[in-house]
Order: sequence, then C-alpha cells, then structure tokens
Amino acid sequence: MTDREIRKALREKHFDRITHKKDGSWYVDRSYFYRMGMTPEGLEAKVIDALPSATMVRCGDKWRSWPQRSCMWVTFEVSN
Repeated sequence: MTDREIRKALREKHFDRITHKKDGSWYVDRSYFYRMGMTPEGLEAKVIDALPSATMVRCGDKWRSWPQRSCMWVTFEVSN
C-alpha cells in the first residue's frame, strides 16, 4: 500500500494524528476528555479493521490533567 492509501484508510476511522515515522512504522492517536469506554486495544482493533496487513508494535494511554491533551495511541507496521 502507498502512504496515501494508508492515510485514507486511517482517516475513515477518525484518528486525530497519523504519522509515518522515519523507521518505517506508523503512529496514530485519538484524543479524549472522557474515555467513554475507549481503550488502546480498541484502537488497535480499528487499525486492524482499516489495514488488515498491519502488525501492532505497541499501544498505550497518555493521560494528562486538563487542560493538556490526553490520548490513546497505537504504533504499528504495514507489510507491503
């Protein structure tokens, strides 16, 4: 898949940030004020749904006190 195709597939899942890192991996996140049942593993499932060839590397939750931005994030790789 090309970078453009990957970004398009991920945008449809409403991620806030989509970054292609220098090492070839990808980073996506979604910010939140209330979690409302959202988990890092749930975001992994959304990435797999959008990109079945993706391999998960790590995921996590960056909680910060207001007014800073809290987010769930996923790092993954896509095989060509």
